[in-house]
Amino acid sequence: MATIADIEDDIITAIAALKDDDDDNKLFRIVESLGRKRPPVAINYPACFVYFAGDTNTGSRPRPIYQTDYECLVSVKNLSSEKDAADGVYALIDAVRDAIEGKQLDNDDIEPFMCVSRELSDYADGVISYVIKFRTRHYLAVPT
Repeated sequence: MATIADIEDDIITAIAALKDDDDDNKLFRIVESLGRKRPPVAINYPACFVYFAGDTNTGSRPRPIYQTDYECLVSVKNLSSEKDAADGVYALIDAVRDAIEGKQLDNDDIEPFMCVSRELSDYADGVISYVIKFRTRHYLAVPT
């Protein structure tokens, strides 16, 4: 039975494996859990932080089914023109979406993830951040 942490770890693994097509470097310098680890003292950009955002019991019986949301916070430091920075972060949020959407990530206890939103979270001091929300249905064991 997959736990919240198991599913979060699978999302982190999928995103951490993303590589640049041009030079085979990883797309992110940091990919970590926001909910289970301390924030890094210094952030190397681009960074992606993954976290469990909440769930709702669907009322299914006898097997509990939860609508479950996970979010990915993608942050990029703007070291170039505003247009280049925007193009760079857009490519990253597209890559994250493509790595997760429609996949179960080896978890039989969930339905394939659906990307439900991508929203600007913050833009300050040259750092632009987007939150990507993924939703799935998590099937728990029938209580005994």
